[in-house]
Amino acid sequence: EDCAHSLGCDWKGVKSGSSEYGTVAACFSSQSNKLINSGEGGFLVTDDEEIAIRCILAAGSYEVLYKSHLAAPDGPENHAMFDKLKFETPNFSLRMHQITAAIIQPQLPLLEGRYEKHRYNYAIAERRLCELDGIRVPFQLEGANGVGDSLQFNLKGRNWDEANAFTDECKKRGVPMEIFGAHDNARNFKTWQFALPPTDCETSYKHIEYACDLRLPLHLTEAEVHTICDVVEFALQVTA
Repeated sequence: EDCAHSLGCDWKGVKSGSSEYGTVAACFSSQSNKLINSGEGGFLVTDDEEIAIRCILAAGSYEVLYKSHLAAPDGPENHAMFDKLKFETPNFSLRMHQITAAIIQPQLPLLEGRYEKHRYNYAIAERRLCELDGIRVPFQLEGANGVGDSLQFNLKGRNWDEANAFTDECKKRGVPMEIFGAHDNARNFKTWQFALPPTDCETSYKHIEYACDLRLPLHLTEAEVHTICDVVEFALQVTA
């Protein structure tokens, strides 16, 4: 499961990436704007020993290097599985180096406090932005508990020239944001050339076509969140 953006989120009390809903492995990101920041990188969690072994081998524990892997499943039966699977698994040399691990580890005890601050700032931004004309802020589903390190809203009644004018106005005032449906946005699946173009996803595209992605970094103060909302409101007005 791709959990890059969902560390700390839960659905009806079950954490994102949990095997309780059938996930066999979950990938979390520690890229620079995530809850845990190591500049680049990420990590995978699983309680399936075969998947763990395959991932350890793919990451670069070739020959018998897996015996030095601190997270490797132990025991004779798992060592036998390593010896079998290492001939079936390509080595991509994607090992996390010690510097990245050393940056990540001290941040783990700080997560609960980070969740709390993100949710506080998100609630301020959500309350402010949902009152503005020209945009629609989707509310969270009942049972979902997000973290709030970013907020998405949909522009209403605009064409692409008007949408770009809005984001340009925000960027000029220090509030950059992207639109998911833009031609050069990685989330716009219509531009993917590494897979067959979908033929039945127009409803999905309508959800992202004018969806703006507003990041709410951890360092923001309450006053700065209000300033960001002021910028969004001003940009909506002057580009209407």
